Amino acid sequence: MFIDSVMFVEEIGVFIEPYKEGPAWHMARLMDRQVRPDSASAEHVLIAYQGAFRTDPNLTRTKEEAALLADSIYNVLTQDVSRITEIAIALSDDGSVASNSGNLGWFNDGEMVYEFNKAAILGNKGDITVIETPFGYHVIHVTDQSQPREKVRVAQIEVPIEYSAKTYDEYYAVASRFAGENDTREKFDQAVIDQGLDKREATYLREMQMDLPTFENTRQVIRWVYMDDREVGDVSPMFDIGGNLIVAVYTGSREEGVVPYDIMKERLVNNLLNERKADYIMEKMNAIGTDDLSAIAREFNTRVDTNRNLTFNSRNLPGYGTEHNVIGRIFTYNDGENTGIIKGNAGVFVVEVARIYAAPELEDYSSYTGAKMMDFTSRVGNNYPYQAILKNAEVKDYRRYFY
Repeated sequence: MFIDSVMFVEEIGVFIEPYKEGPAWHMARLMDRQVRPDSASAEHVLIAYQGAFRTDPNLTRTKEEAALLADSIYNVLTQDVSRITEIAIALSDDGSVASNSGNLGWFNDGEMVYEFNKAAILGNKGDITVIETPFGYHVIHVTDQSQPREKVRVAQIEVPIEYSAKTYDEYYAVASRFAGENDTREKFDQAVIDQGLDKREATYLREMQMDLPTFENTRQVIRWVYMDDREVGDVSPMFDIGGNLIVAVYTGSREEGVVPYDIMKERLVNNLLNERKADYIMEKMNAIGTDDLSAIAREFNTRVDTNRNLTFNSRNLPGYGTEHNVIGRIFTYNDGENTGIIKGNAGVFVVEVARIYAAPELEDYSSYTGAKMMDFTSRVGNNYPYQAILKNAEVKDYRRYFY
C-alpha cells in the first residue's frame, strides 16, 4: 500500500485524507515513530499471586508476598544471572517452565503481554528487570535482541463501501438478464468480454467442497456443478450469495486416475521452463566466482534478505513460498557458513547462516506427548475412522443430493 511508504517520511501527526482502496474508504494519522528491535529473546521467573490471571486456585500467596519474592530473586540475579535457570525450575509459576526451564527463546515484537514486551524490546540486552503483568510479577533477563529498525504506529479508520437497495436492484436485474441471455459457453465468454465483467476460474472443485475460492457460503454453486445431468458448456442460473451475484459455466471434469497429458501440459511446460531458468541462473552465479551475498545481489540487481525467525519446521521461506529443500539444507550448516548455490522451487538461493540457536535438551517431554495424544484424540473424534472405512470399502457417496 502507498500509505506504508508515506508514513516513513512524514512528520508525527500527519493526517492522510480519505482515499479509496479495495471495497472501502480509508483515513490514517501517524501517531508515533520509533527505532526498536523486531524481536528479542529472554528468560524469566514468574511469581504469581492469588487472583492473578490463570493462577492455580489453590495458590495462597498474596500480591505483597509475591512482590517481595520477586524483589529477592532480582537481587540474587543482579549478582549472578547464571542462577536464573535454577531459580526458574524451583520457583516459577509459568506452566511452560517444565519444558523450557524459564528460557522463552526468541519472540516477535508485540507477541508477549504489553509490559513484558516493553521490557524486552525497549530495554537493552543483558537487562534484568521486575515487571508486573496480569499473570503476576516477572523477573526478566533480556538475553538478546535483533538489530533495531525504524517502525511507525499508525491509527487508521476504514469505512466499507456499501451499495444501496437501488444499486442492488439494478445489478440484480443485469445479472438475471446475463444468465438468461447467455446460455452457452461461447455466449458467456463473449458477453464477459463485451461487458468488461470479472471472470474467475475455479479448478479442481471437489464434490463435497463447501466454498469457491475467494467466496464463502457457495455450496449451492458446487451442488449445481455436480448435478447428474450436467454437461460441459452449461450455464447456471444466477446465484445471489451474500450480495455477490454469481453466474457459472461448467467447463469440464476430470476422472479419477492418471491426469491426461492435455490437461497437465501447461503445468509440465512451466515446470520445465523453470528448471531451465534455474540452471541458467546457477551458471551465471558460478561465473561470478564468489559466494559473497552482496556481490551476487549487485550482479543480479536484487537485495539481500534477512530472516531472523526461521525454524527447522517452517513450512515456508518468507517471501518465497514453500521451500522445504532450501530450509532443510540451511539447517545442515553452522554459524557463519555459506551454503553456496541451492536450487529451490521459486528461485535460486545463496544463504549465509548468521547464527543457529540449538533447542535446549529437555528432561520432560510430557507437554509434547500430551499434545500428540490430544491431536490423535481429535482426529479420532473428527471422523478419521469413518474415512478409513470409506477408503477401504465399496461405499457410494450421495451426500451431494441432500446438502
